[in-house]
Amino acid sequence: MDLNQRTARLQADQALLQNLAANNNILRVETQGEPADRYILTFRGKGLARDVQQSGEVSTVELHQVELRLPYAYPTSPPDIRWMTPLLHPNVSFSGFVNLNEMGLPWTPDIGLDVIVERLWDIARSAYMNLDKATNYSAKNWYEDECKFQLPVDM
Repeated sequence: MDLNQRTARLQADQALLQNLAANNNILRVETQGEPADRYILTFRGKGLARDVQQSGEVSTVELHQVELRLPYAYPTSPPDIRWMTPLLHPNVSFSGFVNLNEMGLPWTPDIGLDVIVERLWDIARSAYMNLDKATNYSAKNWYEDECKFQLPVDM
């Protein structure tokens, strides 16, 4: 993909995300670069996190931030995704990294960032999880053995 095609794709993705954010009250999108190749996504709504400072109890959290970076090879290569706020989810690593395959979205250049962002929201609220492809085994075990919350937690 040449530079003009990449630029057009980045502009199209930015427009998709701006439209998505404008049409709901859950998502805020911050951009860096012109055209944008780095995003900070802020979701406002219920999710689950473990209190690592205190008792280790799981409780609801209302703020989620995700960093989405588009590498130079994008869209041939997938975006890099990292959860920046605490989240207890079997498909989000302990350090916050997310793999699209584990999110049920095997990468192809045809996938728009809006589809990825919608899936990230589903992960935040525990509406989507793939226990067979867990990277956070502590979260997987907790969901299988201890979860008393009705899922998704924003219902």
